[in-house]
Amino acid sequence: MTAVSPPAALGQLSLFELITDYPGHFLRVKRTMIDLSHAIEEAAARTAQPGWLFAGFQRFSQFRPEAQRYARLAAALRGCYIFGVPDVAPPELPGITALALPQESPLCREWFVVVDGPDFATALLSADVTGDALPDPMRRFMGIWSADPT
Repeated sequence: MTAVSPPAALGQLSLFELITDYPGHFLRVKRTMIDLSHAIEEAAARTAQPGWLFAGFQRFSQFRPEAQRYARLAAALRGCYIFGVPDVAPPELPGITALALPQESPLCREWFVVVDGPDFATALLSADVTGDALPDPMRRFMGIWSADPT
């Protein structure tokens, strides 16, 4: 998997800004975000008609511990796209496209997992509200998890 540069407009996109007025925001620590993400990803891979998976890792180095898991998931999906700052080279994995984001991109401060498929569609959209202020396991994210197609 080679990191590709996305269109310039994507570097300015914030998924979290799209849902700031949406009701039902939650605040979660990183461990809970990992558990939610894994549940969504596994559900996407089990659908009868696979869809597309889009996941924000903030930095490609954060993808490395998930790489083998994602290789398994990608085999069951139509396609998988990961987003992050290219602080390390992403591993070459079939079915996974890495989109390199500039450091100043709002998406680099967001955690998202979006699935778009005929049988299953959902989105976990959140923003890091602590950044480097807390140790990594204690970082907190504000966001929503929705299956609302709008």
